[in-house]
Amino acid sequence: MLFRMFLKMRSTRNVKSFSRSYPVARRRFYKDVDIEEVNNRWCITLDKRQLKTPLGKRLEIPSEPLALAVAREWEEQYESIKPTYMHLTALCNSAVDNPYNKTIDSIVKHIMEFISTDTIMCRSTQPDELVAIETERWNPIVDWFNSFYGVDIQPTYSISEPSIVRDNDRLIIENYLLRKSLSELIGVEYGIETIKSLILYLSCIHRHIDVNSAVSLSRLESTFQEEHWGTLDDAHTIDIVECHTRLASSLIFVTYITEVASIGNY
Repeated sequence: MLFRMFLKMRSTRNVKSFSRSYPVARRRFYKDVDIEEVNNRWCITLDKRQLKTPLGKRLEIPSEPLALAVAREWEEQYESIKPTYMHLTALCNSAVDNPYNKTIDSIVKHIMEFISTDTIMCRSTQPDELVAIETERWNPIVDWFNSFYGVDIQPTYSISEPSIVRDNDRLIIENYLLRKSLSELIGVEYGIETIKSLILYLSCIHRHIDVNSAVSLSRLESTFQEEHWGTLDDAHTIDIVECHTRLASSLIFVTYITEVASIGNY
């Protein structure tokens, strides 16, 4: 289901483009895309040549379903190759190359910075209509999260103070993240940065909410403003589509990497 949603989001790429600084696209130089198994790993082949990472390493993927999803990205590059839209490829490249020399500790530290400024924990105080919407839509997610993890994180209504997170609660979430592999955390970090919410992302991981709900909840205030004052241009529509695609890609990546990690192969 998640992969079907990912494909659906990718099919919307014909939306009118808008000005933004992206890498220059290359012309497609291959005809056939396939995958092949090498030493219990899966490689992507372009005209039977194995795909390499930006640092020149062979792109080895531990999961066949994930490799098929990456291959699909390459198949969907028609006249030109647009790396900006190839989120699964980018995540797999990052897991293999680790270009910034990230560690489990460094990623967890970065992720934990979101807990105090989580999108759904920083609440509005006006107008009353928006306050009511946030309470109605966000509180059930926070209640579920607190119950699931055995914590008691409370929102903030101040623009100068972060949400209330006790040291013990912070430790519980931190320990959960520290049990994940480096590759998993690369995907988790990517997803959390997309929606600016650790709580919404972990709710997706545990299948309490889906991608559509997570993106909708992360944009609650923006949606309220757009409904009352309108949007400026097509950029809003494209940003929403891109947000869906990035989040779905992150969840696909983490799901398949977690399955492999659980049986000790990654």
